[in-house]
Parts: sequence; structure tokens; C-alpha cells
Amino acid sequence: MKTLLIVYHTQSGNTEKLAGAAYRGACEADEVETRLVRAYDASLQDLLTCQALLIGS
Repeated sequence: MKTLLIVYHTQSGNTEKLAGAAYRGACEADEVETRLVRAYDASLQDLLTCQALLIGS
């Protein structure tokens, strides 16, 4: 199974809404595990173990 990591930073909440929409859409894909993580909470291990990365800022 492939892993998509969506990492975002938001101040006003708009990027969080966009990241959430991307997450919901990605969750519909078969054989893809999708993770949604705030930039502050993302770890090096998260980055090393994902096969795809979407960054929102």
C-alpha cells in the first residue's frame, strides 16, 4: 500500500480547509493510505516513509 502524506500550515484556517478537501478526495483512492498532518506535528519519519507528499502553506 502506498502512503500519501498531506502536510499543511495555516494561520487563517483556509489552508486547513483546502488540505481537508484534498484528504477527503485522496481517501477515496484504492490502495492508498492518506495521512493529514499539521506542519508542526510532522516528523522526519513521516517524510521518510511516505511515497507521495502534498504540502499546503
